[in-house]
Amino acid sequence: MSDVNAVVVAEGYIVVADDSDVKVVVAGQQGPSGPAGATGATGAAGAQGIQGIQGIQGDQGIQGIQGIQGPAGPATLTLVDGSVTGVLSSGQCSGTIISTQGQTVENTQTLPAAAEGLNAIVAIGTAGAGAVHVKANTGDRLYLDGVALDDGDKATLAAPAVGDYLTLFTFQTGASAWDWIAVSGVRPWADGGS
Repeated sequence: MSDVNAVVVAEGYIVVADDSDVKVVVAGQQGPSGPAGATGATGAAGAQGIQGIQGIQGDQGIQGIQGIQGPAGPATLTLVDGSVTGVLSSGQCSGTIISTQGQTVENTQTLPAAAEGLNAIVAIGTAGAGAVHVKANTGDRLYLDGVALDDGDKATLAAPAVGDYLTLFTFQTGASAWDWIAVSGVRPWADGGS
Protein backbone atom coordinates (compact mmCIF):
# COMPACT_ATOMS: atom_id res chain seq x y z
CA MET A 1 0.00 0.00 0.00
CA SER A 2 1.42 3.12 -1.04
CA ASP A 3 -1.18 5.77 -0.49
CA VAL A 4 -3.89 5.17 2.04
CA ASN A 5 -6.99 7.28 2.33
CA ALA A 6 -9.45 6.73 5.07
CA VAL A 7 -12.89 8.30 5.34
CA VAL A 8 -15.41 7.92 8.11
CA VAL A 9 -18.75 7.26 6.35
CA ALA A 10 -20.97 6.56 9.32
CA GLU A 11 -20.59 6.07 12.99
CA GLY A 12 -18.65 2.89 13.42
CA TYR A 13 -17.73 2.51 9.70
CA ILE A 14 -14.50 3.66 8.15
CA VAL A 15 -13.69 3.17 4.43
CA VAL A 16 -10.03 2.63 3.80
CA ALA A 17 -8.78 2.82 0.25
CA ASP A 18 -5.33 2.47 -1.13
CA ASP A 19 -4.04 1.96 -4.69
CA SER A 20 -5.10 -1.64 -4.98
CA ASP A 21 -8.17 -2.21 -2.94
CA VAL A 22 -11.06 -0.52 -1.21
CA LYS A 23 -11.76 -1.99 2.12
CA VAL A 24 -14.51 -1.19 4.55
CA VAL A 25 -13.34 -1.44 8.06
CA VAL A 26 -15.96 -1.60 10.73
CA ALA A 27 -14.76 -0.06 13.86
CA GLY A 28 -16.11 -1.31 17.13
CA GLN A 29 -18.87 0.68 18.81
CA GLN A 30 -18.03 2.95 21.64
CA GLY A 31 -18.53 1.23 24.98
CA PRO A 32 -20.54 2.72 27.85
CA SER A 33 -19.01 5.56 29.92
CA GLY A 34 -17.07 4.48 32.93
CA PRO A 35 -18.14 5.50 36.45
CA ALA A 36 -17.33 9.05 37.55
CA GLY A 37 -14.04 9.40 39.30
CA ALA A 38 -13.93 10.04 43.04
CA THR A 39 -13.92 13.71 44.16
CA GLY A 40 -10.45 14.90 44.84
CA ALA A 41 -9.45 15.79 48.38
CA THR A 42 -9.94 19.42 49.53
CA GLY A 43 -6.82 21.42 49.00
CA ALA A 44 -4.88 22.62 52.00
CA ALA A 45 -5.83 26.11 53.36
CA GLY A 46 -3.68 28.94 52.12
CA ALA A 47 -1.23 30.59 54.46
CA GLN A 48 -2.61 33.46 56.64
CA GLY A 49 -1.90 36.91 55.31
CA ILE A 50 0.54 39.23 57.05
CA GLN A 51 -1.08 41.41 59.79
CA GLY A 52 -1.03 45.13 59.11
CA ILE A 53 1.10 47.51 61.19
CA GLN A 54 -0.67 49.08 64.19
CA GLY A 55 -1.42 52.82 63.79
CA ILE A 56 0.46 55.45 65.81
CA GLN A 57 -1.27 56.42 69.05
CA GLY A 58 -2.27 60.11 69.25
CA ASP A 59 -0.77 62.49 71.80
CA GLN A 60 -2.49 62.83 75.17
CA GLY A 61 -4.50 66.04 75.61
CA ILE A 62 -3.26 68.86 77.84
CA GLN A 63 -4.54 68.73 81.41
CA GLY A 64 -6.64 71.69 82.54
CA ILE A 65 -5.28 74.28 84.94
CA GLN A 66 -6.13 73.79 88.60
CA GLY A 67 -8.49 76.39 90.06
CA ILE A 68 -7.28 79.11 92.38
CA GLN A 69 -7.49 78.24 96.05
CA GLY A 70 -9.72 80.52 98.08
CA PRO A 71 -8.38 82.68 100.89
CA ALA A 72 -7.86 81.24 104.31
CA GLY A 73 -10.65 81.73 106.81
CA PRO A 74 -10.51 84.57 109.29
CA ALA A 75 -7.92 84.37 112.01
CA THR A 76 -8.82 84.69 115.66
CA LEU A 77 -8.77 88.35 116.64
CA THR A 78 -6.99 89.46 119.81
CA LEU A 79 -8.92 91.65 122.24
CA VAL A 80 -7.29 94.97 123.20
CA ASP A 81 -8.54 97.18 126.05
CA GLY A 82 -9.53 100.56 124.60
CA SER A 83 -11.64 101.79 127.52
CA VAL A 84 -9.38 104.78 128.26
CA THR A 85 -7.64 107.33 126.06
CA GLY A 86 -4.31 106.05 124.80
CA VAL A 87 -1.80 105.61 121.98
CA LEU A 88 -2.02 102.21 120.29
CA SER A 89 1.05 100.23 119.22
CA SER A 90 1.46 98.38 115.92
CA GLY A 91 0.98 95.11 117.81
CA GLN A 92 -2.35 96.38 119.17
CA CYS A 93 -3.46 97.08 115.57
CA SER A 94 -2.54 93.75 113.99
CA GLY A 95 -5.61 91.51 113.79
CA THR A 96 -7.26 92.96 116.90
CA ILE A 97 -10.56 94.17 118.33
CA ILE A 98 -10.11 97.34 120.38
CA SER A 99 -13.04 97.29 122.80
CA THR A 100 -14.30 100.38 124.66
CA GLN A 101 -16.13 98.22 127.21
CA GLY A 102 -15.69 99.89 130.60
CA GLN A 103 -15.29 103.43 129.17
CA THR A 104 -16.38 106.13 131.67
CA VAL A 105 -15.46 109.40 129.90
CA GLU A 106 -14.76 110.69 126.39
CA ASN A 107 -12.13 108.44 124.80
CA THR A 108 -9.52 109.02 122.07
CA GLN A 109 -7.53 106.12 120.62
CA THR A 110 -4.51 107.31 118.57
CA LEU A 111 -3.35 104.93 115.85
CA PRO A 112 0.32 104.00 115.31
CA ALA A 113 2.17 105.20 112.20
CA ALA A 114 0.51 103.55 109.20
CA ALA A 115 2.54 100.62 107.87
CA GLU A 116 1.96 97.51 105.79
CA GLY A 117 -0.44 94.90 107.19
CA LEU A 118 -2.03 96.79 110.11
CA ASN A 119 -5.73 96.16 110.76
CA ALA A 120 -8.12 96.45 113.69
CA ILE A 121 -11.76 96.94 114.62
CA VAL A 122 -12.77 99.50 117.24
CA ALA A 123 -15.91 98.08 118.88
CA ILE A 124 -18.18 100.08 121.19
CA GLY A 125 -18.81 98.02 124.32
CA THR A 126 -20.19 100.79 126.59
CA ALA A 127 -22.77 103.45 125.78
CA GLY A 128 -23.50 106.80 127.42
CA ALA A 129 -19.96 107.56 128.60
CA GLY A 130 -19.07 110.17 126.00
CA ALA A 131 -17.75 110.35 122.44
CA VAL A 132 -15.23 107.93 121.00
CA HIS A 133 -12.49 109.21 118.65
CA VAL A 134 -10.01 107.26 116.51
CA LYS A 135 -7.14 109.54 115.51
CA ALA A 136 -4.54 109.10 112.75
CA ASN A 137 -0.90 109.55 113.64
CA THR A 138 0.76 112.81 112.58
CA GLY A 139 1.54 112.61 108.83
CA ASP A 140 -1.04 109.83 108.26
CA ARG A 141 -4.51 110.19 106.89
CA LEU A 142 -7.81 108.40 107.49
CA TYR A 143 -10.01 107.69 104.47
CA LEU A 144 -13.34 107.58 106.33
CA ASP A 145 -16.10 105.87 104.31
CA GLY A 146 -14.32 106.95 101.10
CA VAL A 147 -13.61 110.56 102.16
CA ALA A 148 -10.00 111.64 102.77
CA LEU A 149 -9.60 113.45 106.09
CA ASP A 150 -6.66 115.76 106.75
CA ASP A 151 -3.40 114.33 108.09
CA GLY A 152 -3.70 113.62 111.81
CA ASP A 153 -7.51 114.05 111.86
CA LYS A 154 -9.84 111.73 113.75
CA ALA A 155 -13.04 109.79 113.07
CA THR A 156 -15.64 110.56 115.76
CA LEU A 157 -18.79 108.85 117.03
CA ALA A 158 -20.42 111.51 119.27
CA ALA A 159 -23.06 109.29 120.89
CA PRO A 160 -21.88 105.71 120.57
CA ALA A 161 -24.23 102.77 121.15
CA VAL A 162 -23.18 99.26 122.08
CA GLY A 163 -22.49 97.34 118.85
CA ASP A 164 -21.28 100.33 116.80
CA TYR A 165 -17.83 99.77 115.31
CA LEU A 166 -15.13 101.16 113.00
CA THR A 167 -13.09 98.83 110.77
CA LEU A 168 -9.51 99.99 110.10
CA PHE A 169 -6.77 98.72 107.79
CA THR A 170 -3.73 100.21 106.11
CA PHE A 171 -3.10 100.53 102.38
CA GLN A 172 -0.16 101.75 100.32
CA THR A 173 -0.37 105.30 98.94
CA GLY A 174 3.19 105.75 97.64
CA ALA A 175 6.49 103.94 97.16
CA SER A 176 6.93 103.71 100.94
CA ALA A 177 3.84 105.59 102.18
CA TRP A 178 0.80 104.07 103.91
CA ASP A 179 -2.49 105.47 105.17
CA TRP A 180 -5.64 104.11 106.86
CA ILE A 181 -9.00 103.13 105.43
CA ALA A 182 -11.78 103.50 108.02
CA VAL A 183 -15.25 102.02 107.40
CA SER A 184 -18.20 102.82 109.66
CA GLY A 185 -20.25 99.95 111.04
CA VAL A 186 -23.93 100.28 112.06
CA ARG A 187 -23.99 104.10 112.31
CA PRO A 188 -21.67 106.48 110.43
CA TRP A 189 -18.67 108.00 112.09
CA ALA A 190 -17.83 111.65 111.26
CA ASP A 191 -14.77 113.81 110.62
CA GLY A 192 -13.85 114.99 114.12
CA GLY A 193 -11.07 117.34 112.96
CA SER A 194 -7.70 117.32 114.62
